[in-house]
Amino acid sequence: MMRSWMLLFLMIGYLCPLKAQDAEQLCIRYTRQGGDYLAEFRAQEALSVYRKALSYAYETGSNFYIGSALKGMGQAIWYQGIFKEAADTMESSLHYLRKQDQAWQTATSLRLLSNIYDELGNYEKAFAAVTEALELYKTVSDRQNMLLSIVQMGVLYKNIGDYAMSLELLRKAAALHPSRGNYDYREMNTRFGDLYMAMKQPDVALSFYRNARYGSPSNMRIYLKFGDYFLFKNQLDSAYYYYHDVYLNAKDSSKNINHKMSALLGLSNVYYNRNRLDEALQTATEALHDGDLKGTRQHRQNAHFLLSKIYSTQGNTTLAFEHYKQYEQLKDSISSDQFKGHLYTFKQKNDLEKRADELRFLKQQRNFLIGSIAIISVLGISIFFIIALRHKNEKLQLQHRSAELEMQALRAQMNPHFIFNCLSAINHFIVKNETDLASDYLTRFSRLIRQVLAHSGKSIITLEEELSMLKLYLDMEQLRFKDAFDYYIHYDAGIQPSMVSVPSLLLQPFCENAIWHGLLHQSRKGKLTIDFSLYKNTLICKITDNGIGREKAAAMKTHAEEKQGSYGLKLTAERLALYNGSKYSADDFSMADVHDKDGNIAGTVVILKIRNQFSDDQDNNH
Repeated sequence: MMRSWMLLFLMIGYLCPLKAQDAEQLCIRYTRQGGDYLAEFRAQEALSVYRKALSYAYETGSNFYIGSALKGMGQAIWYQGIFKEAADTMESSLHYLRKQDQAWQTATSLRLLSNIYDELGNYEKAFAAVTEALELYKTVSDRQNMLLSIVQMGVLYKNIGDYAMSLELLRKAAALHPSRGNYDYREMNTRFGDLYMAMKQPDVALSFYRNARYGSPSNMRIYLKFGDYFLFKNQLDSAYYYYHDVYLNAKDSSKNINHKMSALLGLSNVYYNRNRLDEALQTATEALHDGDLKGTRQHRQNAHFLLSKIYSTQGNTTLAFEHYKQYEQLKDSISSDQFKGHLYTFKQKNDLEKRADELRFLKQQRNFLIGSIAIISVLGISIFFIIALRHKNEKLQLQHRSAELEMQALRAQMNPHFIFNCLSAINHFIVKNETDLASDYLTRFSRLIRQVLAHSGKSIITLEEELSMLKLYLDMEQLRFKDAFDYYIHYDAGIQPSMVSVPSLLLQPFCENAIWHGLLHQSRKGKLTIDFSLYKNTLICKITDNGIGREKAAAMKTHAEEKQGSYGLKLTAERLALYNGSKYSADDFSMADVHDKDGNIAGTVVILKIRNQFSDDQDNNH
């Protein structure tokens, strides 16, 4: 009897370690199998086997195996376009991997998590994750993943609008000389192409996209990039070929839902430009449906903008307006996250400089940062209350339309992108130790914001107040672009600016358009002239530049920018017509090319006609 019990205990002692050993082997097997499926973008199959790996990992009790299985699950969920769940799963993976002190696995999870937060538009967390990943890869000397982390950092800077820093980082990655055809080589070239497309240099972008095909000639992601290139070039047949091929590959597949949504948006743009509105509507609606399911804000924003254009062209103004409101809300949300990303990178750069600079310089840097944050915080809170107050007081349809036009024009003139550019300019002055220039720029920026806030609740201000804000803006642009242009403001002797009324914030967008799309794209020094004259009871404002002209400027714009620009001009013209009491906006606003003595285009002139109202009438119009 005693012998039988001893034999039973020996068998149990032998079988228990064997079971744990079997669980470990099965966990390793399924984890490797999941990795093979991910390499082929077979996300559903990968997720299924990673779940099996996770169940066996729990049996082993190993933090490393649990964390590795969760990392694979997070990546598979990400490939299916379920970004919030993917981020949560990857965060769980990091919880276990950090316990095990697994530097390489932890760094890989962080790099993937940065990509996922990038998709979600959470740039602050995306920057934090990839920064930590980069430091960990340095400790394990992983050249390939270090390159991928640098590339990801460059992508984030591109997405928040800092193209100069993005290009610097991508060039740093290229200096690591990835092997041609490898994944890191393809990823780097793809991101180079994306950056040059954003910088409106499509032919340069195309050369990088072609490089990205080495080692994976049928990559659907690159097909999408080719589609974007040909759409930019307005070569619709070629664009349709690539978008349609991607759509057919993705619609009945679980490989990558993002490819399907991007292809649908591309096809909708092609159909819209061919005036096939029913097909454009169908594809844009399908893209919006997928975007709503997956929670991808960028796809949803693009889909709402497309649907707004389509319904507007069809004459359905109600649905066009509804989709445009959704587009604006998503645009503001994305801009807010881009701003947070700017603040994060701004703070990171200051932290690095604090380690090398003396205490006095450190305090100056911190004061610049605190001042910038305080200004933007006050601006955001003030604009919020201004918008809330205006919407509360809208009672009549005409008042509602007037306020809507004014607020949309205000956003077009002082939009978050302009604020981000100002912060980037301040940041670069600081990084280059040009503290005097940074202080000068920040002082002008602060004064401009205060004046905008002071007048943002008014529909009418004096010409003197309008010119004060305009001069501040032009002085900032001169400082920012190293005196690339001169400006001159003239008005007839009979005009008293303090006695003439104009719609608030009317002139700045025309001057900004002249600088960015006319004066900065030429080798000679730019010249901007603003002339005012009175004819009977009408103030004539003539804005003239010696830039490249409308045709060349339009050729350099992306299709989306061209449409949004046209919409912005329409809003401004409607607002001016409403102010003047005119039936047709063409009576009050015109734009034409300027020709030299040989008949060549030598710039652009914009003429605005503003019905004169004396300043003592302003209170009646508020």
